[in-house]
Amino acid sequence: MDDYHVHNFWGFTSFVDFGGLLCHLQKQDAKSKDDVSFTFSNKEDTKEVNLLQIGSCDCRHTVATMCRTTRHQAFSEKRFCFYIYEVEPEVLARHILLISVLLDKRYPVRNRVELFLEIHGNILLSEKTAKYLEMRAAEVEEVLMALNSGEVPGGALGELLDISLLKYEERDLVAAALKSCSRKTQYDMAQSWDARLRRHFGERYDFRQNLVDWDYHMQLQRDRKDATGLGRNAIIHFSHFREWRMHGIAHELRDIVYNECNRSLLSTAFGRSKEFKDKERRGPRPERLCEGLLGGHPQLPLPLLRDGVR
Repeated sequence: MDDYHVHNFWGFTSFVDFGGLLCHLQKQDAKSKDDVSFTFSNKEDTKEVNLLQIGSCDCRHTVATMCRTTRHQAFSEKRFCFYIYEVEPEVLARHILLISVLLDKRYPVRNRVELFLEIHGNILLSEKTAKYLEMRAAEVEEVLMALNSGEVPGGALGELLDISLLKYEERDLVAAALKSCSRKTQYDMAQSWDARLRRHFGERYDFRQNLVDWDYHMQLQRDRKDATGLGRNAIIHFSHFREWRMHGIAHELRDIVYNECNRSLLSTAFGRSKEFKDKERRGPRPERLCEGLLGGHPQLPLPLLRDGVR
């Protein structure tokens, strides 16, 4: 069990709709009198928009841009190509896995959204979702192996995914990360989360409920515009925030028992202990939702993905 924060599986910022951002930049360029333009010209022959994401830690930017493409008339008929750069192969595998959940047309839209929220935000899953995660990870691995051998796999994910920029070693690391989603992988996620809380709160651990209350009202809700609560974080209820901070459950759907480990949050870090002994630690790497939730982390040597996935 590792109570250190090494890998990030959740981003530190709000999502960015790149289509809306490009439209905004084009409007600013149109108003500007400078000769230098920072955006491409909207010509008819420009059919493709290339976007590079470096260390986004999850798929929030990709999902937001894909879902809001039709809102922007200038980019509604253009093709977006996302180049994803992540240091850890587990983060890249989770990025692909979450996208594949939304593209799984065997389930209604509502079911896909619930599966996505549960896998993305909870450290514990229901038994049904854990079985689906194992099945979907195996299917994504098959798609990667087909692309690796030069075949053209069917399905929406096979049409969208391109791993030609990844080295063979890096492809194997991503496939190994997907294999760890099997239910045969045993890990005590609740104990690891409690160890993280003990490390973060320190001697204030016994008063953690009061500290969670302070973080919610004095930090998370500090940007509320008025008494009606129309701020950016107004939709986050205190009971949900407290449940996530205390037990790692961000999305509680109906009366479901969460007793299975979310294996998509497992990763491996290599380094040396204070006694200069080589160690391998494995565990979840959830990070802060608001300022002050988690502290720094040791700089450990990690595998590097030099290229991304398009």
